[in-house]
Amino acid sequence: MLHHIRYLCILALLLLSSTTAQGSDTGKTGHKLFTAILADHVDRGVVDYPAIRNDRRFHDYLKMLRTIDPASLSGAEKLAFWLNVYNASTIRIVCDHLPLKSIRDVPDVWDAKLVHVKGRSLSLNEVEHDIIRPLGDPRIHMALVCAARSCPPLRSEAYEAGKLDAQLDDQVRRFMADGNLNVIDVAGRRARLSRIFDWYRKDFAGDDAGLLRYVAKYLPAETAAAIRTQATVFTVTYLDYDWSLNGRPAVR
Repeated sequence: MLHHIRYLCILALLLLSSTTAQGSDTGKTGHKLFTAILADHVDRGVVDYPAIRNDRRFHDYLKMLRTIDPASLSGAEKLAFWLNVYNASTIRIVCDHLPLKSIRDVPDVWDAKLVHVKGRSLSLNEVEHDIIRPLGDPRIHMALVCAARSCPPLRSEAYEAGKLDAQLDDQVRRFMADGNLNVIDVAGRRARLSRIFDWYRKDFAGDDAGLLRYVAKYLPAETAAAIRTQATVFTVTYLDYDWSLNGRPAVR
């Protein structure tokens, strides 16, 4: 009963903001709804897609996103909005194609116009490469979740303008701390990094040493210090990318 009452209160605020407000009020209210959904259905980055598909709050959130005019947003609010749009749209695409072993099994998943915002239809690639990446923050690569096991883990909360900087820093730290995604061997002077750093190298740094100095900011102090002083002698390689779905084992 308390859960139902909480949902009705959030939905009422959502509807009010959609009809009476623009910009920050709309974004904040809607993203709180997304947080409630993620908190219930994401556990340490593992997503319960069938549960989200059957959660009416998720469909309400998607409807809300279509009402927001991105042109009314700026700064952190704009970035938080588009990060949430990308992640929510990716979740919806997976839910629409269950059962699914990999998001790459969805035909034309990156280029089809599957994202709908304020009368516009966009592809996931357009949202990422034409809208989010030009905003100039490389941490977004740890915030965009492509529904694969080698992707950064999906947070159990939405991105919010008021704490976006802290959330993005936390995302990079978590990503670097996961030994399945990145491995730093200080003694052997080797770094086996996520393929994401290879694909988007120019967003982080121009060479291996610069890339290592970038990631060092998000590593434990002792490891970071060793990397900063020895970055030019480290060997950098990239891990294979696991495109298996980041869902619960029951999702096949």
